[in-house]
Amino acid sequence: MQSSERTGHVNEPTHLVPVFAEVGTTICRLAAKDFLTDPVVKGRYSRITSIVSSAYKRHGAIIEKAFVAALKESPHLSVLAEPDFRVSAAAERPADADATASGSTLSYLESAYERVPQVDLLVFDSRNKRLGSYERKRGFGYHD
Repeated sequence: MQSSERTGHVNEPTHLVPVFAEVGTTICRLAAKDFLTDPVVKGRYSRITSIVSSAYKRHGAIIEKAFVAALKESPHLSVLAEPDFRVSAAAERPADADATASGSTLSYLESAYERVPQVDLLVFDSRNKRLGSYERKRGFGYHD
């Protein structure tokens, strides 16, 4: 495995560079913030606690980048992280009709969408020709 010049981690798998970059960006952004001093934990430890606590609450983006990086390591998987996946009115109802007949005529126009579902990742497996959509949740999170 190669080491990364960007993060300086020895023997860091190169596919994790975006993950480490996201961690660094998150910590730098939080370190630049002003936090109120915790009345229980004073001074320097109050600031450290605030940064760690805030990072913990915001690590969903880090987890998502880690999933994308890991999945992209499999050559038979195509991974698309689409934050604004739109479903058109025509695509909303193919189960009501013959989907094979209408599938090639479904249009995707940005102005003609019915809803925007929560989809974090789309993964196409070329070995078995399956497409899956995934929403990552940390802990015991519920669907939005």
